[in-house]
Amino acid sequence: MPKKSDPNLILMDAGNTALTCALYWKGRVHAVYSIQNDNVPKFLRNFDLGGLKSIYKIVLCSVNPKMTDIVKKWRGRFRAFPLFEAGKDLRVHLKHKYLNINKLGIDRQVNLFGAVSTKRLPAVIFDFGTALTVDVITAKGVFEGGLIIPGPGVALQALASKAALLPKKLALPEQGLGLIGRDTASCMQAGILQGYSSMSEGLVRRFKTAYGKNLQVIATGGYAPIVASQTRIFDRVDPDWTLKSLALLYTSQI
Repeated sequence: MPKKSDPNLILMDAGNTALTCALYWKGRVHAVYSIQNDNVPKFLRNFDLGGLKSIYKIVLCSVNPKMTDIVKKWRGRFRAFPLFEAGKDLRVHLKHKYLNINKLGIDRQVNLFGAVSTKRLPAVIFDFGTALTVDVITAKGVFEGGLIIPGPGVALQALASKAALLPKKLALPEQGLGLIGRDTASCMQAGILQGYSSMSEGLVRRFKTAYGKNLQVIATGGYAPIVASQTRIFDRVDPDWTLKSLALLYTSQI
């Protein structure tokens, strides 16, 4: 249940491909939008905070310096709405074995913080975005390390760009395909989805062997639902995990 002290927030997750943003009130995420980075300036020009009935705090998680600058410039039009940036205004405190935690992407740090805050430990977090990141955190909340793999969309684009006769303008479908494709386009799409779902299954087996069978498997990111439609390996599929974790980070410190 939301608490009376739950703040009103505008949550923003700026990635390498898209900006995902949402409103947050009464302890829940509402009205989630994902905007391709090329369209972000136009989207923000039309996002008039003056129309909101109360003051919202803007909470930003960004791995894209260009998008950070664009968001900060937009926010400059609405000085009454304070901005808090994860990693700078909001520090993420994690126990870890990482060689240089300051080099770990802030989105990965926020995801791990969410697992600690919600006591979903031990856990492995698959974040299916431009890159697929896979991060392991123990029952004691210690971040062990992880993997960085080209994301499903990047893999599909790379395949198309290197083969002369393959279709170039092809995206992954919003709904899952069958086990195999029936033409070139669907073969490529099914290959990516079956490949990433099977890879996820194999990685989870290895991680559970190394870190215990009670490891919770969390999938997030824009491609999480479509990959998860091809496998039952994930315990929780939540495309908004990063946004929710960002809200938890804010409320833990403000």
